[in-house]
Amino acid sequence: QIAYLKAIDEHHDVTFSRLAEITRTSKPTVTEMVNRFVRMECAYRQKCPDDGRVTYIRLTERGRMIANAEQNALHRMIERIVRALDENEVDLLLEILKKVG
Repeated sequence: QIAYLKAIDEHHDVTFSRLAEITRTSKPTVTEMVNRFVRMECAYRQKCPDDGRVTYIRLTERGRMIANAEQNALHRMIERIVRALDENEVDLLLEILKKVG
């Protein structure tokens, strides 16, 4: 489910068809997931102002927070690591990460 939220968050003006392409799932599956997100108050539907036949999937603030939770946790962990290390240790960590990345 989080992968769907991330995809919606990363792609602006994402439609049901486009989300099905991105996630490599069927439109009925996407509709089911979006309905679930709407019930959870994580997403909502918004009609395109230029073409009423087109509906965009938008995230609520709650949906955005869930979509970005993993990234935010990673940032907090990195901040804690950097605060705990001195400058030489940070340089060494960066060198190690370059080798494995």
